[in-house]
Amino acid sequence: MTRQPTYTESIIYLVLACVLAAIYILTTMGYYYLAPDTPELRKRSVSLTIVGAIASTGVSTIFLVQAASPATNPSFLPLWGAYIGFAAWSVSLLGRVWRARFLADIRRAKANNQMAAAANAATAQQGTNLKEMHAQLRREQKWLRRRRAPMGDATLTGVMAAIVLSTLVCLILVQCMSNRYRLVPLDIGGHSWSNWEYIPFYVTSGFFMVILCPVIIWLLLGMHDAYNIASDLQLTVSFTLMVAPVYFIWTSIPMLEHFLDAIWWLAVLLFAAHVFSVVRPLRRALRLRLERRLLSRNEFRRALDDPVAFRRLEKLAEADFSVENCRFIKGYRALQERTETVKRQQQKREEEERLKAEQTAVDQLSTLQAAHVAMQTALAMRALGLPGTVEISPVSPQHYHMADDVARAQEAESAKLTLDWNPPRISCIQIPGATRPHASKSAPQPVLLPLRDAPSGMRARPMSGHSATDSFYSNATRQSEMIEVAQHVTLKTYHSNASVLPSPVTPHCQPQKRTSSLVASRQFNSASARATRLAEAPAMPALPPPALYMSSSAHGSAAPVRRDFDASTISPVPTVSVSLSPTSGQTSMPVATASLGPRADAGGACSMYTEKSEHVADFVNNGSLPDWLAEDYRRFYYIFLAEGALLEVNVDHSVRARVRSAIARGCIEPTMFDEAYHAVLELLYRNTFPRYVSSLLSAEEMDELDAEQGHLSLVEVDHHSEEQHAGVSHDIAEHQKRRYLSRFTDGTMHSRQTTSQWSYGRGRRQPRTLVARLRRWWRLQRDELTAWRDDYPNS
Repeated sequence: MTRQPTYTESIIYLVLACVLAAIYILTTMGYYYLAPDTPELRKRSVSLTIVGAIASTGVSTIFLVQAASPATNPSFLPLWGAYIGFAAWSVSLLGRVWRARFLADIRRAKANNQMAAAANAATAQQGTNLKEMHAQLRREQKWLRRRRAPMGDATLTGVMAAIVLSTLVCLILVQCMSNRYRLVPLDIGGHSWSNWEYIPFYVTSGFFMVILCPVIIWLLLGMHDAYNIASDLQLTVSFTLMVAPVYFIWTSIPMLEHFLDAIWWLAVLLFAAHVFSVVRPLRRALRLRLERRLLSRNEFRRALDDPVAFRRLEKLAEADFSVENCRFIKGYRALQERTETVKRQQQKREEEERLKAEQTAVDQLSTLQAAHVAMQTALAMRALGLPGTVEISPVSPQHYHMADDVARAQEAESAKLTLDWNPPRISCIQIPGATRPHASKSAPQPVLLPLRDAPSGMRARPMSGHSATDSFYSNATRQSEMIEVAQHVTLKTYHSNASVLPSPVTPHCQPQKRTSSLVASRQFNSASARATRLAEAPAMPALPPPALYMSSSAHGSAAPVRRDFDASTISPVPTVSVSLSPTSGQTSMPVATASLGPRADAGGACSMYTEKSEHVADFVNNGSLPDWLAEDYRRFYYIFLAEGALLEVNVDHSVRARVRSAIARGCIEPTMFDEAYHAVLELLYRNTFPRYVSSLLSAEEMDELDAEQGHLSLVEVDHHSEEQHAGVSHDIAEHQKRRYLSRFTDGTMHSRQTTSQWSYGRGRRQPRTLVARLRRWWRLQRDELTAWRDDYPNS
């Protein structure tokens, strides 16, 4: 017969049953409430954990109430509680172990995924083989389907239903054959080996402890995760192996129950299993939720941009079974980098083509300007009565100095381009009628009027019968043959036609005035007569439309080959006027000076407008991508967002549906993954980054900081006296410690110049023992008190 408890023991049992039931219910409800938003709880399988908590609650409550009043309560309740409760609790434990192994296998497969490694590469091979990618994706989906099928809700429900049905069948058979545990028992007996009704329960429990528990420990051996799932399961199994045999021994020896009821061992075992399965994870989840309030977005962005910090963050993500988040971020950034590189290259090519087209237009404009100046100079010489041919050497295109104007136009984001350029110059005038002294009459050499102050890039080009070295600047004998200049004939710019040549240039964009002087090298026989006739001659009429003046005869008659062009589209368009300024005491000598003035546009600015090239890459204008880059975008989708992919990120279904729809329609855009990218960043910030911050400061690093402070003290001894050293070293040490602790709250992260760049990023764990935690807490409190005293010394 079972020992009847006293009144005090009955009260204690009832109170303990109520307290444990309240703890079980409250913690289980908190677990269920926080699980959807907390991956640390969700990864443990919420349904299996709740089933185990319900089993612990039912068994503990039933056995404690039965122990409080065994004579009044039905005797079959402990039997039912033992069978059904143990079955549910064991299935819950085995299912969680199975799920932990599944997560470990998935994590290993994700870490070794070749597609992800290729997606994270800095450059991708153009023309990705989509057939191979689809084949790899199908293999991954089949593998995941085989692995996830046992962990699905349908499988777990079927296993649970089968175990419960078999337990109920066993209970019905036992109750029908038993006189002690039927609904109306014939005799109330104690819980001992003499009660054969408990023999199936003992056999099953023995098999679980002797066979399954060692196998579970072996399966979880060497498995580490950020959520401590494996460690909690190992603690549960280990505690079960220690306490369950004691309970069975206590129930088998009635003499021991006179000192302490065996129900205490069962209550301790179930409560410890509940603490390891529900309470500890719930406490860590609440702590992380509180630590999220101290997080900084700037610190998170800094950790993402720092390579060392991101590697540490990736390791933590791999430990919490979410390595796909960091892989997604790396792949997305590599994809955007390739897109930006292609965009910059395409824009550079388009800019080069545009500048080349503009340079070609300027070269054509230079030719037309040279032709215009040649024509007008020839007409002026005809008016002077000077027979000859005008030849033009335009300025080289590289002297147009367009770079500054192009940069200004790009900064202004104008659709037109403003160019200020150096106009062409007259190089020489050929006068066939004049010959050199001492020249052979059979081979007369024409006189050249070379350009006197030609800028760089422009030379006087010799005509027929002369070499490149036959120039007045390089031949001293010809310089000695020059005759003093008596008269100056100046060719100046003026606007001959107001409809074609608008108003003068505004002062703010007045170009540099360029002047070309033509100095004659021979005195004409009738120079004074010609000068007199020129002075008495009427003003020059308006010039006709420009034409390319190819040649002229010795008498000044010309046969121009006309090539008309629209002067309104070309700037500058010069015109020429002639005047004579005599010089006293000198022989009459015509000296011509030509000057080109740029025209002004309708707004008064001296510029030439060139429309932007319309041939720009499609994706620069409307966001479409080249074919090979679009294949990389599809590949990225199949790796990270396709349903059933190994590295499928946990984003909202609507986001995945929008991307899938865009892929199906072929609308590949650079911004199609932005929404998913921000969602993954939020997951990483809320789930992995809090543990990253909390793992930075550990007891070992506090010891290193203390050692560093001692080193600072030794350094200070060499520079200060002992009295000064006591205060200065203490201030330096406390300042270093406050700076060290403030990294995680004020958003400032100070990096040391070491090989690891971050001295606290070494991956050490938090102190596990109670003494280490208390020591760390005392140090933090002492540092805060010292900092407060330093800030408020008069308090």
